[in-house]
Amino acid sequence: MFKVHRLVSFIGVCLALIFCKRIHDDESSFSASNTNFKILIEHAFGVQDTFTPKGKVLVKANRAGGGASATLIEELTLNENDFEKLSALVKENGLYFIRTLSHNRDDISKSQQYVSTFVKACYLVGSGMNEKISISIDNENNILGLSLISPSSDCNNNHKKLRMFNSTVHIIQQIPGSIPDTQSFSKKESEQRNDKGKVEENQSFIGKYWMYILPVFLILLLSAQAEPPAEGSE
Repeated sequence: MFKVHRLVSFIGVCLALIFCKRIHDDESSFSASNTNFKILIEHAFGVQDTFTPKGKVLVKANRAGGGASATLIEELTLNENDFEKLSALVKENGLYFIRTLSHNRDDISKSQQYVSTFVKACYLVGSGMNEKISISIDNENNILGLSLISPSSDCNNNHKKLRMFNSTVHIIQQIPGSIPDTQSFSKKESEQRNDKGKVEENQSFIGKYWMYILPVFLILLLSAQAEPPAEGSE
């Protein structure tokens, strides 16, 4: 009875270890295919203005191509200086810019290259500071493109003195395409080339030795048509 109890306990421990390992493997697989990272967005009020932080985008991406979601966090409220710049841009029909680094933030070995976009300041203010930001990323979380749209195209000066953006962020995740099967194509092409070579070889042989083949063919043909021997008498 004691041995049976020990055997049952041993089996229970083994099952528990297997279950824990299964959970760990599932979590490792999930963390390898899913990743969270932040994208710093900077903005500038006009062509000559210096870019300053606007906010950060928290991205939850799936490396397997299952989609990604994003939320704009830590977005700054316009201070008095920025508000005056924006108001001046509206009067001048100027442009409001945003930008971000093109490469993954964790890779500091790459040079600082930015992707940027802009919208007319009067459109932004005319829409009540509503903006739609679209960010295209690749499978390594590098930034491929950046887009900024304000839903309104109204440029009148009768706008409210809003100091906070109402931003919506959309992530476009690029999915790697399938690798072409070049090996099968090369094999098929090689077989076609070999078959063509054999046909050409046969044609060249007949064309070269036809004067020898033709007499032999005629002799065989005439021999087949020769008269049969006379029948013997009774």
